[in-house]
Amino acid sequence: MLEPSGVTGSQLRLLINRPNRYVSNADVQRISETAQPWESVKQLAREKRGLGVDSLPGLVSRVRSLNQEAHREGGPTPAALVTRIVDEFELERFWSDRRSRTNGQQDDARPARVLDSIRLLARDSTSATQLTRAWDKLEQKEQGDQDTAKDDLSREEDEKRDQVVIGTIHSSKGREYRSVVLPDYDADLTRCRPEQVEEERRVLYVGVTRARDAVLLTIDRAKEEVHQFIRELALAPESGELPRLAKSLEQLRGEEQNLAGEAAKVAAEIGAIESGASAKACRQRLEEIGLGEELTRSMGEIEGELAAGGLSKFGRQVSGKQSRLEHELAQLRAQRDRAEEISNELRILESRPETYLVPLREKAADLQRLLAENRLNQVRNRDRRAEIELLFPSTLKKREKRH
Repeated sequence: MLEPSGVTGSQLRLLINRPNRYVSNADVQRISETAQPWESVKQLAREKRGLGVDSLPGLVSRVRSLNQEAHREGGPTPAALVTRIVDEFELERFWSDRRSRTNGQQDDARPARVLDSIRLLARDSTSATQLTRAWDKLEQKEQGDQDTAKDDLSREEDEKRDQVVIGTIHSSKGREYRSVVLPDYDADLTRCRPEQVEEERRVLYVGVTRARDAVLLTIDRAKEEVHQFIRELALAPESGELPRLAKSLEQLRGEEQNLAGEAAKVAAEIGAIESGASAKACRQRLEEIGLGEELTRSMGEIEGELAAGGLSKFGRQVSGKQSRLEHELAQLRAQRDRAEEISNELRILESRPETYLVPLREKAADLQRLLAENRLNQVRNRDRRAEIELLFPSTLKKREKRH
């Protein structure tokens, strides 16, 4: 870390003009492409004039001095060395100036966070060497984490595992996630010019549109008002919308009870067939009706008696005997038909139960889908009501005044 000869050409290309040392693009390109980039920097510094911090010779001189100081026995502590580097190259001023030039819109809090991390490591290190080794290990670990946990949707879905990516809105540009959480959004617009307000509005739009399926915005309820951009994301309530929501929710709850009751009945039917309880019930009903031979014999006796005669047709009709016999015969025939139906049902339950189970399972699936839709509509209903109450409290106040 403190050995300039170990810095790669691509790294120097990024660092050489931070802060601006007015090194031309051609010289930066030449430095980045050489086998020994730091030697090229020193060679270029010998060709330049000026010794200020913003000059290339000044950079080489200060790096050489700090490197010697860091490795000198009894030199500064790691924490003091980090402070010296930041002060020597005026890095905090550079980061502050850069952020002010972009009106705070760019993701420039990262250098300060990195510096805080380095200071924490330096505080716990006993030497510059230990500090650089600890930092290198963290860098390697971070790179490994990025390789194994990329926030790429296709890889995430293929591996069938959840991942959480923590970052800024600016760093998420061009990416997409299944769900996005924007905690306590509260951009201060009081000192912004109109064009800066529009830029902040676009930033929030970028954050919201990173979500493919769902976005969650949390709100600090301790504050008096909800941010105007969050209100803009929601539809303003229509006249009479709250009463309509209440009525719709009541209807949905009634429909849910009916669907749940029907689903329970279908589930019970499926369970009875699968457990054999339905077949057992069929056998019991057949026993109650009577055996087939006995039923047939009773019917034969009545039919014979009706055919035997003994009374004239008129006489039988007058006595009522024929009517009674015909009524009994009709009842026995109905029992016979019912017994045949139960026997057929029993044969199917014992040999081909799927004949009944398939349509019942399809019906159960349809009922569960309708229940899920119903409950989702209830959630949306309640969410919309909460949204109106939270984002448009004036609507509730007007309603209270009318009542």
